[in-house]
Amino acid sequence: MKISPVVDRDGLAEFVEFPRTIYADDPSWVPPLREQVYRELTDHSAFARYARKQLFVCEDEGRIAGRIAALVNPRLVSGTGDVMGQLGYFECVNDASIASALVDAGIDWLRAQHVKHVIGPMNGGAHRAHRLMTRGFDRPPYLFEPRNPAYYPRLFERCGFVPVGRWYGYEMNRHGAIKQLARLERILGRRPAPVRIEELQTGQSQETMVRVHRVLDRCWAGHVGYASLDLDEFVEVFGGALSIMGPGQVAAFVQDGEDAGFAFVYPDYVDDVRALDGSAGKWGHWLGTSRPNRIVLSTAALVPAARHSTAATAQVAWAFRQAVSGEFDECVLSLVIEGFLSRIEEPTREHTLYARAIGA
Repeated sequence: MKISPVVDRDGLAEFVEFPRTIYADDPSWVPPLREQVYRELTDHSAFARYARKQLFVCEDEGRIAGRIAALVNPRLVSGTGDVMGQLGYFECVNDASIASALVDAGIDWLRAQHVKHVIGPMNGGAHRAHRLMTRGFDRPPYLFEPRNPAYYPRLFERCGFVPVGRWYGYEMNRHGAIKQLARLERILGRRPAPVRIEELQTGQSQETMVRVHRVLDRCWAGHVGYASLDLDEFVEVFGGALSIMGPGQVAAFVQDGEDAGFAFVYPDYVDDVRALDGSAGKWGHWLGTSRPNRIVLSTAALVPAARHSTAATAQVAWAFRQAVSGEFDECVLSLVIEGFLSRIEEPTREHTLYARAIGA
């Protein structure tokens, strides 16, 4: 077994292509867009302007058997003000010794960067891919869902990582969505939300991106793994997702004349994206012809002052309204922290983020 840092273009190509080995027999795997991954891992991304990273691969018996990236985002700090290190882009065969060697290599590099705590898997911050799936492997994937082999959490835990955050997913059919919407509207009938819903222009609208970006820090400050990002990085990370959302699928929530939150949903084009086989060239070519039967109720965020009201109820009701009015047969309420439906629905998926102290 040999751990090697990635130092040239050939090594980077091996690093980028390695997941195809892990998921070769998984028909549900959605290959990440190759061009996007290359951009993230080179100096061409907005993130590279201020972050530091080192990639590693593990070679075993003449073949690549695992990969990992050690990253430092100086904007991501702990509650005590210390910069948090990250381990991301993790992929590995089912071998605890190989996983441990990869993690050790990443941690050694992070120690040299004077990092005392590490979080993972995380590819730069909460605005990029992070978390492991820890429950729900029998469920069909949805677009942008964190997915991994079922043995990954065990590999991380054997390396001393402990959960630092959990997210839950809920699934229901159209009848269930109608039922939930009716329940939420009854609550709002008794206690109207102090916000006005304003649906924003979809596609790659610069106005929409600027407006959502302005409220990001106020909504997500303190969220585990979140670090502030500049507008051009926000466009780089979220532009592709926003480009496939249809009319009425992005909304601002306005309170006292200013934005107090936002939410968006999107049709589950997972089959169309899988068919791209990692090529970004035809991203969105299916728009206007593909008719997915599932919608993802994805992101909702509020500034702290609006959270202790029925504004959150209004956000979820708005999301269910898109599912019902769009005549989708199924919907997924994804990556919920608080367990908004936990008293009335059983989650079908769970995703977990890990952390450990490493000293300096």
